[in-house]
Order: sequence, then structure tokens, then C-alpha cells
Amino acid sequence: MVSKIPLSKPVFLKKITKYFSLTRVCLVLVIGFILFFISHFYRGYKIIHMKESQISEIQTQIEASEAEFQRLIALSEDVDSQQYIERIAREQLGLVKKGEILIIPLE
Repeated sequence: MVSKIPLSKPVFLKKITKYFSLTRVCLVLVIGFILFFISHFYRGYKIIHMKESQISEIQTQIEASEAEFQRLIALSEDVDSQQYIERIAREQLGLVKKGEILIIPLE
């Protein structure tokens, strides 16, 4: 009768299976997936935060533009008035009415 010699794994396979057991490989994969999803979530959060700050800056610019627009509308309505024309003539051109004396202060 032929006796069977139990076949054992070679030494290098024993070491490999010791370090790379199925539970360790699964654990490393699960941790890898978790880290991937966390980093992906964080990148998305940063993009959302950046877009929100851009939106608030643009809203501030819109409000400033609307205020400037209202000021220009009021100015365009005022430009045709006699008081505006007289004020500009006095302030920017240095003109005076008949009988008035122009006084220039020394600085």
C-alpha cells in the first residue's frame, strides 16, 4: 500500500496567507472605499461652499448695481431741471447771476 504523505503548503505560501488573509483584505478594501467616499464628499462640500460664496458676491454686486441704476435714473430726471443746470453752472463753471459777486476763498 502506498502511504500518503500529507502535503503541506510551501513556506512562502504560509507567510503570504498569514499576511493576506481574506478578512484582512476585506478590511483594507472596506477602509479604502470609506476613505474614497469621504474624500469625494469633502471635495463636493468644498465646491458647494465655493459656489455659495460666489453667489453671495454676485448678489452683493447686483445690489450695488441696482442702487447705482436708481441713482442714475434720479439723476437723469434731475438733469432737465433748471435748478440742476444752475447748480452745475455755479459749481463747475464758476458762473454767477447778474448782480452777484464771485468770492474765491484762499486755501
